[in-house]
Amino acid sequence: MSLTRRFVTQSLAISARHDPALLDKLKLCLADHIGCVLAGAAMPWAKQTFSALARWPVGNGSPVLGQGLTLAPAEAAFANAVLASSSSRTDTHPPTNSHPGAVLFPVLLALAAQRRVSGADLLDAAFAGYQAMGRLGRVMVDDAFRKRFRTTPVIGTVGGAIAAAHLLKLDTERAIHAVALAANAAGGLMQWAHSGGLDLIYHAAQAARAVVHGALLAEAGCTASEAILEGEGGLLMAFGGRDRAEELFSRQEPAWELEVIEFKPVPACVFVQAAAYAALKLVMAHVLEPARIRAVAVTSFHTALHFPGCDNRGPLADIQGARMSLQHSVAAVLARGELTDANYLALDDATIQRLYRVMTLHEDAAMTAAFPTHQSAHVAVTLDDGRRLEAAVDDIPVFGPAQVMARFRAVASAALGGQRATLLEAACTAIESCDDMRDFLTPLTQERRAA
Repeated sequence: MSLTRRFVTQSLAISARHDPALLDKLKLCLADHIGCVLAGAAMPWAKQTFSALARWPVGNGSPVLGQGLTLAPAEAAFANAVLASSSSRTDTHPPTNSHPGAVLFPVLLALAAQRRVSGADLLDAAFAGYQAMGRLGRVMVDDAFRKRFRTTPVIGTVGGAIAAAHLLKLDTERAIHAVALAANAAGGLMQWAHSGGLDLIYHAAQAARAVVHGALLAEAGCTASEAILEGEGGLLMAFGGRDRAEELFSRQEPAWELEVIEFKPVPACVFVQAAAYAALKLVMAHVLEPARIRAVAVTSFHTALHFPGCDNRGPLADIQGARMSLQHSVAAVLARGELTDANYLALDDATIQRLYRVMTLHEDAAMTAAFPTHQSAHVAVTLDDGRRLEAAVDDIPVFGPAQVMARFRAVASAALGGQRATLLEAACTAIESCDDMRDFLTPLTQERRAA
């Protein structure tokens, strides 16, 4: 049996439906994803995507959530993934620095709009996708990978195809071909982090589109390479990890990759948030006048300092650059005294820009060794009278279920209106009892509430 066949067979066999904790986490991931789509729709590049695709509506297509538009399933998956990614706070798998929900849910919701699919089946399919992406990413992703490729669209093609095959109930043969067809589209380069482009906004979307096409083609009988993962010209040879392929089947802790999925409190790169929280802890403990700061020293783990785009003192050309920059995240907290979404809109703030210039970054070996189990940071400021103030965090504070759902309610109410938001929240909470996901999607098929 080929390694690809073993991986697909194992992935299709798993289920979350008898574990209440896993089901609750999946429902939380779904609600958070929908919130990301509705929030991201306000960003300019999301509006551009919507404008481009809206020229070719499809009457019996799948919905672009909250936009009153239906497109061919692969295009709807693309659009919803762009909208979700535009929020810059899609759920995160820290060990692989990937965003599984940004690929998995656009795929599954686009397919579920086209046939009778139960909510329990959709959750099981998402669960299989999270597991496949996490395990594959642990084998493939290292520092060399991170410098060249974006994890989400590379492993998202495989994890997304597993999820799609699970949802469509493809047999093993067709599921293998769905994975192979999608994996041939794996990609996503890191140049955006160096030149300030918005390429990353479209990465998950490109994977989602390829997954839907691959799954529907495989369902129709199209075929592709069986050894797509381990072959001489396969995914693991192309991107790395072939020598570790057997680890896909070894027992690891945690048993389920879904368990380590985290939710971002603010729309910034996950690796800069520890330093931002250390800065917030500092300003909460002291009456700090930004004009008196003469030096800022930030200490954190290797990936936070060296992930492309994180070490960026500007000038910042756009919001996405601010979301990635460790210097901006820390400086904005010190200047504004808070950590909110608005911090990443303050691109021209003179105080923030001055703090960039007096900031130094330092790596700590113990913090690096603790990653990814813990993401730690220390921030120290020196004032004009020579005093040194400092604060540290051992990990990013947990953004828990209550906080995720409060944010979901706020975003959904603003986008859809209170009544539709309430219906949608109730549907998310009870999704495992939904017999037809097309009913679930009804509140999201209509247009956004007028401003």
